[in-house]
Amino acid sequence: MSGSKKFSKLKADLYERSPESRQRVAEKVAELTEELGLAELRSRMQRTQTELGELIGTSQSGVSRLERQRDILVSTLREYVVATGGRLRIVADYPDRAYEIRLPVLGEQGAMGRSPRSFHVVWQDPHTRQLVHVGRLRFTGEKFLFAYTPEAELHAGFEPFCEFPDLRAQYESEDLFPFFADRIVSSARLDYDSQLDALGLTREEATPVELLARSWGQSPHDTIQIVPEPQPQPGGAEWLPFLVSGVSHAHEDAEGDTPEAVTERVASLQRGQRLEWRDEPANPFNDRAIRLEVDGCLVGWIPDYLLDYVHKKRNENYSFQVMVERANGGDRPWHLRLLCRLEVVPS
Repeated sequence: MSGSKKFSKLKADLYERSPESRQRVAEKVAELTEELGLAELRSRMQRTQTELGELIGTSQSGVSRLERQRDILVSTLREYVVATGGRLRIVADYPDRAYEIRLPVLGEQGAMGRSPRSFHVVWQDPHTRQLVHVGRLRFTGEKFLFAYTPEAELHAGFEPFCEFPDLRAQYESEDLFPFFADRIVSSARLDYDSQLDALGLTREEATPVELLARSWGQSPHDTIQIVPEPQPQPGGAEWLPFLVSGVSHAHEDAEGDTPEAVTERVASLQRGQRLEWRDEPANPFNDRAIRLEVDGCLVGWIPDYLLDYVHKKRNENYSFQVMVERANGGDRPWHLRLLCRLEVVPS
């Protein structure tokens, strides 16, 4: 064999030898292609507005409004099509030829989204409350990779996720896997811009990778967290964004404190402000807990999954500080009240 050819080259050669073949193919494609509105597409795929709303993170009325819109973001349209079981393709049609426009893969928009990132997939055992690092999600800059850790296979209580049934396989995708994409805020949600604002992001910055990095993909329906690996900085430092834990319980720390007072305390914080931290060995849930304070008043805790990392770095003579990235008021859910950045620096 002299060598192999790409299918596209073979097809082009065929068309050159037999121009009528192109016409026959075009006619056949036209027979199989129909022009549909979104509502009709959904109906053909046997989806209700309520079902589609649950899949893309909005309400039935939100889907109804989306189907009537005259102008839709490509990212929103892609979510809609994927939720109906399809894949969105955009074709530029010219008199003599047509080109399929390659849509940016999720996480590719902007320099922030193209940078390689890695995430620990953490599962909490519902019986022991133990946090187990069960998988690793990586974005290479062009594609997503997921694989389980040895801990996942060794932990007796862990069952593989339905989307990734093989504990020993490596999974690849050009788009963010639905298992993870379902855990970030959908652009079809009515409060999409409000959620982005709470995370300190603009629409241009809000790639799926960055949304995962700031929100940790937390879902009220399970005990999975997608924790970003620290990002190296000049001089050996490392940075890591995180949402402060337990803000809704901070008022329980001191007699006379109230949720309203905590809300006001958090909302008054400024970006770049440094929070005080203290070890809390008497914490009834975790004797390694680290509390975060402002002027001696509690605002929350460093998330449990970061504690091993923080204590390890301290033992290696690193120092750390917690800086405010975004402070939100009472119009945001408690878990989005305070976004911070952990900075670990060589001493």
